[in-house]
Amino acid sequence: MTDMEGAAGIINSDDYCVPSGRYYEMARKIVTEEANAAIERLIEAGADDFLVVDSHGYGAIDPLLLHPSLNSWPVGLLNILSDAMKTSMQP
Repeated sequence: MTDMEGAAGIINSDDYCVPSGRYYEMARKIVTEEANAAIERLIEAGADDFLVVDSHGYGAIDPLLLHPSLNSWPVGLLNILSDAMKTSMQP
């Protein structure tokens, strides 16, 4: 699970965490590289299946830069929560 506000080098929300911010694209790259680093460590530990959850409201991960071992596109946290709510409300 990723979120822009917790990534290394993201020092303020206005410049980094909103699409109109002057460093937003750089911040997306940072978050994506952090996810890739985690995937690399998981591969070294023997994992071969990954789920990347982008919990930043606007979306932070650049899916085109994600690790080639990833089998699927990142999912948004709101999508997961929405699906869980729909499932829990079914009779």
